[in-house]
Amino acid sequence: MLANATALRPLLENYQKRKKASLVVMIVSYLTKLVLLLPELTTAQTNKLAEIVDEQQQYGKNSLQTPYRHKIPPRVHSTYPDHCVPINETLRKNLIQGLFAEPQYDKDTLPSANSTTVIVELTVQSITEISEFSSSFKADVWFSQIWHDPRLDFQGYHYCLSNLSLAAHKLPQLWTPNVCFVNSKKVEIHSSPSQNILLIVFPNGTIWLNYRYPRI
Repeated sequence: MLANATALRPLLENYQKRKKASLVVMIVSYLTKLVLLLPELTTAQTNKLAEIVDEQQQYGKNSLQTPYRHKIPPRVHSTYPDHCVPINETLRKNLIQGLFAEPQYDKDTLPSANSTTVIVELTVQSITEISEFSSSFKADVWFSQIWHDPRLDFQGYHYCLSNLSLAAHKLPQLWTPNVCFVNSKKVEIHSSPSQNILLIVFPNGTIWLNYRYPRI
């Protein structure tokens, strides 16, 4: 059995090398097709695509690494107070009702008198289809938005609660940024078995909203 394993090792190594090379070719091919689909590219965008291609080619020469996914953590520093109040379902329910009660909270009113800064992150999970004929493609993406709404600050309650996770049906009651996808043909939220929406409110009023779009 040991002799057989030794004999198979070169075959396995050769297979892994061919598999890595094929993945690099596929990634470069996708990037090339995307360049053909995009109507105009600035010099900076062209250089960025060239850098990605070079990086993937280097991975193929050495070892194909998993692409680094940039995650934007919520800009909060929430820690439990020294003597926090233990949270239970009743307190949690009352907290949610109190935060969204009128006239304290109005979804049609901006979070602040001035402009609201919104951090946006778009992570492409996969490109499922590319059509050169219609100059379009389909992608499965995660779309994330982070902003601060002081009206939802609940630090004064001193609860032992690092964040407040809300159900998707609460989203219509919440003020959200008006962000859109330019030149998109169809955008829909993934709903298997329910809508893929992650809505989190942190004690200082920072909101983290995540969608999963299966088609864009």
